[in-house]
Amino acid sequence: MAVERVPDGLGPREVLQELARSLVGVFEAHPYVGAAVACRTTCGPGEFAAMEMMLAALEEIGLDEGGVARYQRMLADTVLAYAGMRAGYAALPQEVRAADEHAWAGAYATISPERYPAITTHLPHLAAQDDEAVFQTLMEAFWLAVDATARTTPKDDADA
Repeated sequence: MAVERVPDGLGPREVLQELARSLVGVFEAHPYVGAAVACRTTCGPGEFAAMEMMLAALEEIGLDEGGVARYQRMLADTVLAYAGMRAGYAALPQEVRAADEHAWAGAYATISPERYPAITTHLPHLAAQDDEAVFQTLMEAFWLAVDATARTTPKDDADA
């Protein structure tokens, strides 16, 4: 389902961004399935299609074969972990989610600054984070790693 949501005609970076975002959306829309399969290798046609899409996009970016494989796993494992967490959260009863969402203004806001000085100092910034900001930061970290590797990957002798 996530692969089908990626529009045609995108560049490799946009393909990977859209695939990642689509996977999170599918897992949230189907939380019990998403939470159950996030840690599995299904070997099904959807998984194969996603793998093919990721590998081809990473290859197009210019990584060598080892880099393509390593960064595919990095992206897949990171996005699956995040999507599985989002699916698990979506499966919780509304009252449990509401309590979790109010934790920053509740329990965290009342902790002892002497015992938890770092939490107290960073609480306003922690409370300001949302799912989109976290997702974007995960993707930014991925792109920084890919870009650093792509810049240092020697070209084939044929390209020299």
